[in-house]
Amino acid sequence: MRKVAVAVSAALVLTTFLAPPASADPTGCSSAVETYNQHLGRGWGQSECNAGVQRIELLCYSPISFRYYYISGPWVGANQLSRAYCYEPDRAVGSSVTKN
Repeated sequence: MRKVAVAVSAALVLTTFLAPPASADPTGCSSAVETYNQHLGRGWGQSECNAGVQRIELLCYSPISFRYYYISGPWVGANQLSRAYCYEPDRAVGSSVTKN
């Protein structure tokens, strides 16, 4: 019985750590986030879609107030970049792409 429990535990650990990350980006879209850029003094992100109108929604974290907040980039057309920046000195901790 113990061998079965160890095998199941090992399988769960491997599945948890080796599974590809989930993406919140719609089909035909991509996004990138830099948690903290030393030159800018803050985190930022960008998104791009090959069709339609879209913008990036950036999740930021303030190490001073210990709060999370969202910043939205501008609406842009196909094959254009939508960029958003956290307030200084905050970190970007996630993003999603919203299509209109």
